[in-house]
Amino acid sequence: KQQSEAPSKSSKDSKNRNAAAQQIRLDGQVKAAYAVDPATALAPFLAEPYKRHGLRMRVTPVAAEALQESDRAWIWSLLEKNMRPVYGEEAWVRGGEGKDKTDALVEHDARYLVVYDAGAVAVDGAASTTSAEGSPLGFVHYRFVVE
Repeated sequence: KQQSEAPSKSSKDSKNRNAAAQQIRLDGQVKAAYAVDPATALAPFLAEPYKRHGLRMRVTPVAAEALQESDRAWIWSLLEKNMRPVYGEEAWVRGGEGKDKTDALVEHDARYLVVYDAGAVAVDGAASTTSAEGSPLGFVHYRFVVE
């Protein structure tokens, strides 16, 4: 019978160097992603209000630290309203899911696309003032991470 040999020290060193080089490449890609201005990258989608089903909406990219306090409170309220029942009271409060979500929302690398009401649209396409213009309607929370 032939026994397999243990990997040599140079083989392990080579794997470690390759892994370190891969991590450096990934870190560079994450930094490059953060360097892209979402307002520029998404300009065709952000240029004019989006009109659909009687709503006019505008999408605004914003970093977590630049969120207005009212928007931050609204985002947290919506997230909690939607996610607390999913996790259950025990996990949300005692299991720390609520705290984890709160922390993730304000991480320095957190980014948002916030959808605001840009005024209602009448059936004929004319603008209407029946809705609270500027109020938030939805959001996307994102971060660039390697896991």
